[in-house]
Amino acid sequence: MNQKRLKSWKYYVLLFAAAFVILGAVALIKNFSGTYVAGDLWNVIIFPPLLAIMMFLSDYMMQKLADKKGKKDFEGRYLDAIAEKMRASNLFLIEDFRRLKESERFQEALKYGFYITQHGESEKFTVVRLEKRFDGRSLEAKAMPFVVAHVREILAEKQK
Repeated sequence: MNQKRLKSWKYYVLLFAAAFVILGAVALIKNFSGTYVAGDLWNVIIFPPLLAIMMFLSDYMMQKLADKKGKKDFEGRYLDAIAEKMRASNLFLIEDFRRLKESERFQEALKYGFYITQHGESEKFTVVRLEKRFDGRSLEAKAMPFVVAHVREILAEKQK
């Protein structure tokens, strides 16, 4: 999803050339019409490089912000992956998703699972403990295998 916002150097060179040609044409038209002033020459010299540099810096900063946001949104990607697996299974209704979202215990279990994916298992935080967190007949227990499977998948990827 991370889009590339920086264009190639050719784009910025063409932008510079287009601005130079347009402002040069304006200066020539003013020269032929007799309204030419020395400031028009400065416009032709200063504005094209300034425009190209400003466009480059703008694209560069947008790319940096997008990269920074993409790197920090691990929890969002974790939650999206679990939700996608749950949707693909066709075991849950929209109402079930709403109830799971409102369930504080299930939300704590998701945070618990995310902590394990980020920091690994410890004595206090284990996948086995996460599995046994809910009564077998509850909606949360029905959803937990998806969370546990995703946590195990991430832990397996980290060990490779």
